[in-house]
Amino acid sequence: MLLMTACEKDTEPSNFAPGLSTGAVSEVYRMGATLSGGVRKSEGTVVKDFGILYSELQSMVEYTEVKATTADPVSFSVSVQGLEPGKDYYYCSYASSGYSIAKGEIKSFRTTDSNVPVFGELQVSYKDEKSFTVSTTIIDEGGSDLILRGFCWKLSGGGEPTVSDNVSNVSLEASAFTAKINDLTPGKEYLVCAYAINAKGVGYGKSLLVTTHTSTVPVVSSINPKDSTDVSITVEARILSRGEALLTEKGFCWSSESQTPTTANLKKVVEGDADTYNGVIDELKPATTYYIRAYAINEQGTGYGDVFVFTTPASVIPELAATTMTEIAATTAKAASSVITDNGNTVTERGFCLSKEKMQPDINNIKIKVDGTEESFVIVLTQLEPEATYYIRSYAVNEKGVGYGEANLFTTLKEVKLPTVTTSEVVNVSETAARFAGTIVSDGNSEISSKGFCWSSTNTTPTVNDTKHEVTASGTNFTYDVTNLAAGTKYYICAYAINVKGTSYGEVKSFATDVATTAPAVGVTTMSNITETTATASAEITSTGGLTISEKGFYYSSTNAVPTAADAKAVSAVSGNMISSSLSGLSANTKYYIRAYAINSKGTALGAVEEFMTADDRTIPTVVTSDVTNIGETSARFSGNITSDGKSAVTSKGFYYGTSANPVNDGTKREVTADGTTFVYDVTNLVAGTKYYVCAYAANEKGVGYGIVQMFSTDPPEQVVVAPTVGKITISNIGEHAASALVVISSDGGAAVIEKGFCYSSVNKIPALSDNKITSSDEAMNVAADLIGLAAETRYYIRAYANNGIDIGYSPVEEFVTATEVKEPGIDDIESPDKK
Repeated sequence: MLLMTACEKDTEPSNFAPGLSTGAVSEVYRMGATLSGGVRKSEGTVVKDFGILYSELQSMVEYTEVKATTADPVSFSVSVQGLEPGKDYYYCSYASSGYSIAKGEIKSFRTTDSNVPVFGELQVSYKDEKSFTVSTTIIDEGGSDLILRGFCWKLSGGGEPTVSDNVSNVSLEASAFTAKINDLTPGKEYLVCAYAINAKGVGYGKSLLVTTHTSTVPVVSSINPKDSTDVSITVEARILSRGEALLTEKGFCWSSESQTPTTANLKKVVEGDADTYNGVIDELKPATTYYIRAYAINEQGTGYGDVFVFTTPASVIPELAATTMTEIAATTAKAASSVITDNGNTVTERGFCLSKEKMQPDINNIKIKVDGTEESFVIVLTQLEPEATYYIRSYAVNEKGVGYGEANLFTTLKEVKLPTVTTSEVVNVSETAARFAGTIVSDGNSEISSKGFCWSSTNTTPTVNDTKHEVTASGTNFTYDVTNLAAGTKYYICAYAINVKGTSYGEVKSFATDVATTAPAVGVTTMSNITETTATASAEITSTGGLTISEKGFYYSSTNAVPTAADAKAVSAVSGNMISSSLSGLSANTKYYIRAYAINSKGTALGAVEEFMTADDRTIPTVVTSDVTNIGETSARFSGNITSDGKSAVTSKGFYYGTSANPVNDGTKREVTADGTTFVYDVTNLVAGTKYYVCAYAANEKGVGYGIVQMFSTDPPEQVVVAPTVGKITISNIGEHAASALVVISSDGGAAVIEKGFCYSSVNKIPALSDNKITSSDEAMNVAADLIGLAAETRYYIRAYANNGIDIGYSPVEEFVTATEVKEPGIDDIESPDKK
């Protein structure tokens, strides 16, 4: 921060003698410059303050002090602002011990009459993995209108960014100089700076290094529309980063309802491994707005691009070729285009739209109609401005609407210009006289035929049609001592100069002749920043009556149509002739009467009574949807709480519920008539085991307020447990003493089976668990077992069983017979060889 103060006469140093050097001047523009210097402290010297002194006087008898904020005095620089354009200034370095001051060599510089734009500090207010938002201010527009402004950026390395690199323009009509730089690569360093173009050229601000965030999920660009029809649009996107995992899917998602569509809405998957991909979104409804986003998926998650909004046309309009420009001169140019198709509707009008500011001009800008019905049409544009850049595009009208061709731009050639003249401040003002001064900065490439001054006490922008005086003396600097002015009158005056191109005027200066002492006079009261309970009132003291104003402010009332000092009063503490006060404690939605006043020793001046209305502080109710309780199979209890009635009586409250996630639009409404801000509703006839959505609502005369949507599920139906169901047994591998059994449990009866196996008997035809039993530990529903220790040549009866803890289920009884036992041959069974 710079501290700028006017200095009194300094005490010259006696033995305070640091070494001082006055450095060079840099960054000079119309209203400021950067000045440098240095201080070399000798042993024992105490330097309390150091910096730069500057003055309009070469002697520097009077000067302004700018303290340096750096801790090291050896080399420093300070920024000086608030200077006047085209003026000589003198400066030197200084050092102060607190008791005496030492000064360095006096140097000089001159502020420019005009320059390229100058910028303030560049700020970054938001940053993510693919974009950042930058903003700045223009300290000095350079003395001429801006043509373009915006930001340029590039990857760091290889010099500063310029308009030849990436550019994001900011509308000259926008109140804030800010832009979002989009579609960047994650984890990269970018250099960005502001730029603006005026008649002097391109001005750049200081660049700033910005690093985008890294991302584990894919990062996708904004959508680039490529082509469209009445029912489709072709879009293109680019994968800026694949993230930290393999890309598994990419495409586009869209919705006509959700303004932030996801893959849960409609989507189109695009195949292939290319980073740049296209897709056709078709079968769209006419006259419908769609929200479209590109997306890409890896194992870490889903990345989305910015939302692109596309509205299908309700009708078919003409299509035109791009405008071509030829025979471009200083004030004329030839434009040509053609109607490609009228899309089945006869063209009733065609021509060109022209603008110096709007890059896509339309018929609301300058419109030049071209007569005729031919497909091709041509016109010579006239009355253009020399050395001016214009944007132009063709248009055609049919009964369905207006169609436009592709825009073009062209710049007219150099030509004789109007003179450039400046008006100096008025000096030597008395009751009836003053001195005017002016300077011709440029003759516009043509001889000045007349110069002088024009002035008026009523016209705030005087011209040669008002009172004027021609100065015949030669030279670019000229003056006039005017007399016979009216005392106590405010005048507006400007210098003028005329050449063959016409008349130009300098900046209008205002001054007031000295007045006799009278009561003050005040102007009209204007109101701003009106809220429910506050407002700001402003007015101007048009005459102080030649005396000091002892008090000023406003009288106001909501009941007295002509407020006086007996009503409410707001005293203004603003210095100068402006009256400004902040009113508080007002009543909402109420008409007030107000007028300004000013008091000097001669009396009180009262302004005209004005009216204003405070804002309406009523809003829709605020309601909270509480958790759903008492949930059963077919019933539940809804609860809501009105946290604010919006300062208006609640006329209705209750709940919307249903199986849709948007119960307000698709569900059932139930109004609760009981009094109180907390309310409940016991709902019945719900479907068991079903997911429901519910939200509370409350309405007043301003509208309906909704709570958040709560989700709950009803209890599932009660399940009846029965005995397991066991299928038919399969017997295999029957031997003399063993066999294998296999069966399938087709149902567990509604509860987990805790024991299963087989029971068998050679006696009991319906074997039970008290007979022979073999269990199975197999967790599957197939049960297999090997029966061993059986008797040969014996019939067995067998049943499978399954126990679920509630009941036991059995299979049908099967029976089988074990094989005949085969005996080993004995010695008696061997025939004697003698018997053969």
